[in-house]
Amino acid sequence: MFKSLQDISIKYNIKFDDNENKHKRQIIRMFNKNDLIDGINKLANYYRSIGPDGNELTKKYYLLGINYGSITSMIYLGHFYKYIDTVLMEKYLIMAIDNGSIDAMNILAKYYSDLREEHGYELMKKYYLMAIEKGCSKAMYQLGNHYHHVEYTDNNHLIKKYYLMAAENGSVSAMSGLALYYKYMETDIELMIYYLRMAAENGRQDDMHNLGVYYEEIKNYDLMKHYYLMAIDNGYSFSMVRLAMYYTNIEINPELMVKYLKMSIEKGNIQHMDTLGTHYKETQNYDLMKQYYLMAINKGFHQSMYNFANYYKYIKKDYALMLKYYLMAIDNNCNKSMVELAHYYYTLGNNDLMRKYLLMTGEIGQFPYEYEMFHDYAEIIGKYNLIIIDVLKETLEFTSNDDCIVCYEKKDLYKLNCKNHSICFDCFYQIVYINMDKKCPYCRQ
Repeated sequence: MFKSLQDISIKYNIKFDDNENKHKRQIIRMFNKNDLIDGINKLANYYRSIGPDGNELTKKYYLLGINYGSITSMIYLGHFYKYIDTVLMEKYLIMAIDNGSIDAMNILAKYYSDLREEHGYELMKKYYLMAIEKGCSKAMYQLGNHYHHVEYTDNNHLIKKYYLMAAENGSVSAMSGLALYYKYMETDIELMIYYLRMAAENGRQDDMHNLGVYYEEIKNYDLMKHYYLMAIDNGYSFSMVRLAMYYTNIEINPELMVKYLKMSIEKGNIQHMDTLGTHYKETQNYDLMKQYYLMAINKGFHQSMYNFANYYKYIKKDYALMLKYYLMAIDNNCNKSMVELAHYYYTLGNNDLMRKYLLMTGEIGQFPYEYEMFHDYAEIIGKYNLIIIDVLKETLEFTSNDDCIVCYEKKDLYKLNCKNHSICFDCFYQIVYINMDKKCPYCRQ
């Protein structure tokens, strides 16, 4: 507790002259009361943090703070009741609103917005508009954002109105929102760039990056670099990646590519540990390749397990380590490794293990993703296509020997996914496997 104005001046670094202040007792009482309320709220927050066992003491101390007129206590108690009693939540938040709290207006508006129902949206608007009347840029932005993403039909004027209002009041998010508005809704590239630059100049990293992407798309590489580097200086890892890819594909510069990939890796980007490992594999720097593949593998990145296994299969010819990393990748659901192992066992003439790993990718003929995967690796599959046909037949349910509804020839028929119709294997293979159309050609189910 403070005993004198001098105590207050020392704590808050205020120049003090005892003779200049006529109301020192009132000031001391005010500071002591504020310290008391702060202590009460901290105590209530402590009891709240320990869970249900602290609920009664949480309520006791928040109510004590409210008795001292603390708006913060009203907000805290309202938030406390959010998942317990929404009537009491509203009571204490409205109490704070009646005491002029803009924070409580925003909290209650957000609560009603999250209900995602028409009545809730009307109450959301009510409280955001209250906050807007008090000059709250956050509420202006949130209302514009609501019209942008929820009630957007025929509401372009409201999106623009509230974003502009918020941007004029310093909302960087609204500047970014206006850039999107002028890009996708009221197309105006000059205004899009204007607001992207405004947001970027106010420190929004996303929009530094977005400007870089825009200038890259129109091939203005000087401005692209300017904005990517601005974002990178602010620690934005996506710009590091884009700049690395630029130096990979456009202005070929391996040193700068490696520089920006390493920057991205330092930010925890696991994928680019793999990218850098692949770069060193292609340049035959196998020591560094291993370093970065293993770095990604230790983070559980199955693409690096697959790539490392390929290194041992095709370059090092160390089949024990090849198996180790393919199996590790398979444990992480890497379908490509299943196909590679199937191919490996096919070359050894071990059809049982070849079939095992082919079938592991999924029941062929049931999942469209698998058709795409097999087409992606057509060079491998082509080497043992006849065996795949046998595997396909094993996965299908034989129904009868009858006329096929597609080719009208009498053949062995197999049940389709619709479970109501059957076709011959030749038609199944052409329609489902080759054309990747899993729907029944008869009922389209």
